[in-house]
Amino acid sequence: MEALPATPVHPEWRAIVDRVLTVWSAYQLGVEQQAGGDETSEKHVWFGDVLADHIANSRGLNADGLEEWITALLYQDFDLVLEDDSIYPTSHLLLEAYGYWKAGNRARLGQLMDTLPSEERVREARRASRRGADQEEEEGEEGEAIEEEDEMRDRSDDDEDRPKRDRGPRTVVDDDGWTTVSHRRSVDNRRFAAGPPTTMQCDEMRSSLVLVTKESMGLWEENKDLQGRFVNDLGELHRIQLAIGQLESDQRHDQLAQARQSLAEMQRRASSLYDCLQEKRSQLVKKLGDGLQHVALLQNNLISERLLEWKNRQKLFQIGIPFENREQSLDDLQCDFELLAEHNWQMRTFASWQIDLLRRGPQLTDNNAQAHINNLSTILDQLTKLLCMLVSQSFIVSVQPEPVLKTQHKFVTEARLLIGDKLGIRQHLVHTNVTVRIIAEEEARLLSIGNMGYPEVKTVGTISNEYEKINMDERGHMVCKFNNSKLTRIAHRKPPPKGSLDMKAMGVPSPGPNMLMTSQAATDQKYALLYNISSFQLGNLGKFDVWTLSLPLMVTVHGSQDCDAQGAILWQRAFANVNRCGAANELVLASWPDLAQVIRHKFSLFTGAKRPLSDTDLSYLYEKLYAPGSQEGKPITFHQFAKQDLRDDVGFTFWEWLFSCMQLIKQKLLKFWDEGWLIGFISKHDASAQLLQMPHSSFLLRFSDTQTGAVSICFALEDDNKKIPFHLAPFTIKDLDQLSLAQRIITCPQLKEIRFLYPSIDKEEMLKYFESEERQKAEQESTTGYIMSEIVMVAKTAKQSQRGASFAADSPSPLSNHSKLDWSPGEVLPGGANNNSMDVGDELVSMLNNSGLMENGDVEALLGPGFRPQLPSQPLQQIDLSFVDQFGQPVMGNMQQPQFYNGH
Repeated sequence: MEALPATPVHPEWRAIVDRVLTVWSAYQLGVEQQAGGDETSEKHVWFGDVLADHIANSRGLNADGLEEWITALLYQDFDLVLEDDSIYPTSHLLLEAYGYWKAGNRARLGQLMDTLPSEERVREARRASRRGADQEEEEGEEGEAIEEEDEMRDRSDDDEDRPKRDRGPRTVVDDDGWTTVSHRRSVDNRRFAAGPPTTMQCDEMRSSLVLVTKESMGLWEENKDLQGRFVNDLGELHRIQLAIGQLESDQRHDQLAQARQSLAEMQRRASSLYDCLQEKRSQLVKKLGDGLQHVALLQNNLISERLLEWKNRQKLFQIGIPFENREQSLDDLQCDFELLAEHNWQMRTFASWQIDLLRRGPQLTDNNAQAHINNLSTILDQLTKLLCMLVSQSFIVSVQPEPVLKTQHKFVTEARLLIGDKLGIRQHLVHTNVTVRIIAEEEARLLSIGNMGYPEVKTVGTISNEYEKINMDERGHMVCKFNNSKLTRIAHRKPPPKGSLDMKAMGVPSPGPNMLMTSQAATDQKYALLYNISSFQLGNLGKFDVWTLSLPLMVTVHGSQDCDAQGAILWQRAFANVNRCGAANELVLASWPDLAQVIRHKFSLFTGAKRPLSDTDLSYLYEKLYAPGSQEGKPITFHQFAKQDLRDDVGFTFWEWLFSCMQLIKQKLLKFWDEGWLIGFISKHDASAQLLQMPHSSFLLRFSDTQTGAVSICFALEDDNKKIPFHLAPFTIKDLDQLSLAQRIITCPQLKEIRFLYPSIDKEEMLKYFESEERQKAEQESTTGYIMSEIVMVAKTAKQSQRGASFAADSPSPLSNHSKLDWSPGEVLPGGANNNSMDVGDELVSMLNNSGLMENGDVEALLGPGFRPQLPSQPLQQIDLSFVDQFGQPVMGNMQQPQFYNGH
């Protein structure tokens, strides 16, 4: 239970609440059934206290909000579910009574209380309900039919005095102790069920919102007309009173009686008109309150459900998971943003106009006008808050940058304002810019959850062409496109040197496989792009910050960092929250089925392969990820995925091995993979076993287990009527740059004797595809005038060694399946061991940055002495604007700028 209110509520208001609760038959029935357990009586008293306090101290409370609060409280503290739709009318009754009581309108409050049934009548209804419940259990289906006939007969009978059967609510206690109070017959619930509204319910709310806005306009027109008539009647009353006074002073008794009769009639007419005016005022306040409720529900669903789902699918799209109808889905969201903005603005307008109308109208002692002004001011404030939130949340990143950015390379991104131009925003954005900055992901998270203000965010890098204008494109989208921006500098946080922190001395345990190191390497640091609309202002709402964040991204300065960065981003995109609500260093545990689907999609996206990973391929990766002796099926951590070595005898992680295989396919073996010529994901032992079982000699292509990014050729030769498997040392991308895999297969003497690629693919048919490619290459080389040489691959097998060739000292037995290194006597070595060449573009940019020419603006020095600036040949034509003065309009220099509230 909640704590009791700190200050006691007024006894008179508390008694009114008790009076309402006493005649609430469904609630009283739950209390009698001890729905809250042994402490139900104490809870009943407590419920009255907190209910009275909640109504008295909740600003802007309406019947819908009070209904939800009561429903939740009865469910949590009384185990009570009321399905008879009695909570909403009770909530409305309590709020109406509180309004009269607070305004001191005892007459209206007394009339309202007199409409309530007596306690004796309520008790009789509860007794009839219990009798009906017992009788219904015995009657069964026949009783239901009788009840339906009675109800039809009651509806058809026009005699209002005819006594009707009071069936009352019904109580049901389930096996878990929950008490449900419901109608005898099932009825359509007025309110939505628990949970987010469905698509159909959202459509109904949109239609209702349009209708509410239209009806609010009509009610405001009626209020204006009635108030005008009432003011005129007051003026007429004043004139008649003056006339009566004059007649009394002149002692013209013959006309005095008629004048007083006219005064009485006019007073009755004005009183009736005032009552009608009060009713219309209340109706407008209620209608605007209903509209506010619709806007809040729709906006919450739009931002917290639908937009968040779109952002999550956009996040997953960056790792290859399909996102169909992406643009259409965003257009649908924009339609709803524009709908809410338009109707919110219209309701704000009606609320403002009505407040102004009430302030200019005659002020009576009943303070009803001031009460309406207070309620309308609350509605106006809440609508303004919702509108500011709607505008801020409508600014999104419609095209995310690449998840891994490289310094000195351009990136493309796009931000979009989903609010469109419904509110005339475009004219406010003429002199504004959209800026993009790069910030640390830690600060991006603090900013997104509200623990850091926008002015406090620090930039950690430099972006060229960081300013863009937001424009309306041909599709009606308010977008700003960054097509030429470049990340020129990034400030990586350097990890502390080894040994600088003695973790044991500080009492910090050493990190295990499920913990993160406190110090991060450069490739562990994440960043985000921060987009901001400078000086955003909307009408009289003042200036406020409108910004949005990209998804977390990585920054690399060298190609060697790409693997680690891609692994970190893959994990983040797949398993992190899109709204950054998790802990900063939270390690998400992933199940293998989820991770397998992520790997499958990432593989197709990265390699561009038409052939996806098969279930057999994923089973092989599963066995590779779970080391021998580990608990299979245990959730996988990012440390296990991308930080921990696969085995003790290799120096690479699972992700490094997989990423290098994907690079190899993308750059050198895509045709082999798509056609099924490359088995790839199979162990050396299984490959040997498969080849030995084949009825004919064959060979297959597989990825090396002991080397990253390398493909090996495995084949079996017959020797003394016995098949012997051989595994050539793997070929890396550099090896295949010198001699392609097809050429290695063609020139290898041992493979000439083998006709089939595993399982039964004709080798010659496969190689035909590469003949035209090699022919074109040869034709290009023949034009140089040189006699071309070629590299020929020779594999030294056992037969060749018997002819005089000897194995190298570290060459394993051809039957070995567990050697440290794969063996290749004919391995082709790359040209140079050390390659210190630097990209000319990066070197030039680095020189420019170091020299300061880009920042100092000495562009002429860069362009050289041959540069001659081109001046305009004709001066700018002066336009005569003297005609403006003829209309008496002030010129721009003398115009007084409107003053707006400059708040956030």
